[in-house]
Amino acid sequence: MSSHFDALRNRQNRDESNKSKLRNKIRTKKKGLVDDADYNAKDQFNLPDVSKAELERIKILITNFIGD
Repeated sequence: MSSHFDALRNRQNRDESNKSKLRNKIRTKKKGLVDDADYNAKDQFNLPDVSKAELERIKILITNFIGD
């Protein structure tokens, strides 16, 4: 019975390790506006101030990408 618990614990540890590796990979591959963002402990970020024209351009790009 303990082998089942050990297997579960090992799987959970691998999952946590994979999540950590993925977070680190995302941090190293950040692009565009995210380059200037301030990351906090929860892996969230605050985007820098963006002009209204830039914001409209981003909205248009997103709308075109989604195909709305």
